[in-house]
Amino acid sequence: MALLPRRLPLSLALAALALLGTAGCGQQGAPESASGSSAATNGPSEATDEGTDAAIDEPTDGPGEATDEPTETPASSGSPSADESATTASNAPRPRGLRGALLSAGRLPGPDTGSTWRATGTRPETNDPFGVCQKTPLTTIGATEAVVRTYRSSGTGVDAAQVVAEFADAKSAWRSYEVLKSWRGQCIEFMDFADEQISPLTNVAVRAGVGNRFLVSYRGTAGADTEIVAFGLTRVGQYVSLVKYHVTGRDWSYPVGEEPESAAVRRANGLIAQLR
Repeated sequence: MALLPRRLPLSLALAALALLGTAGCGQQGAPESASGSSAATNGPSEATDEGTDAAIDEPTDGPGEATDEPTETPASSGSPSADESATTASNAPRPRGLRGALLSAGRLPGPDTGSTWRATGTRPETNDPFGVCQKTPLTTIGATEAVVRTYRSSGTGVDAAQVVAEFADAKSAWRSYEVLKSWRGQCIEFMDFADEQISPLTNVAVRAGVGNRFLVSYRGTAGADTEIVAFGLTRVGQYVSLVKYHVTGRDWSYPVGEEPESAAVRRANGLIAQLR
């Protein structure tokens, strides 16, 4: 059993959120990754011109490490991926509430060809943070509601989970998304594991809003198998979704742009975009 990471007191998390609020859209440098980590960069853009969000929602979809500052550059044009087309087809039913924006077991990308998932539970967000780099629940940094679904992959030993959260408005969602990104940069400082490594934050091309991914690897104790947590996150308007995959003692190497968490981000993005 891996040791639990140290958590930031709720008062400090709220103070960080308040600081972002007073800073507004001021510049915020990208956090540095842990030394020795190897991060994949994002592949060619797969976004299409499908409407626009407010300026705070527009991503920079180019490859490479993501920045922490929103831009007014519209999403790149191009052909949508099969993931996006399947999720946002005009005849697809619109999701009903936050639970409807959670990926079904059949829609969650798997770690291997032919792997299948089963959903192991769907519930409101609890007091437990979502993943090793999250310090407090989303409802403590501005979410008005958040729901979580957990998954188990048959025969692979991979666990996954997704959370979808709603905020009061797009600005509140942007502010909390910036907090989530800053926590990634601080992850090594408050994790209490051995051999911790964090990859840079990279962009995932999405149809609307913004998408990102990063990896965390560590050992629960010295000499134990390496654990990897692959995170994907996306924001559209007043909605934020995070997906994570947790594996132990196996590789997590994929061609750039074909990582399971990147595919999950694209599918989740299509669903939360329909909530607006």
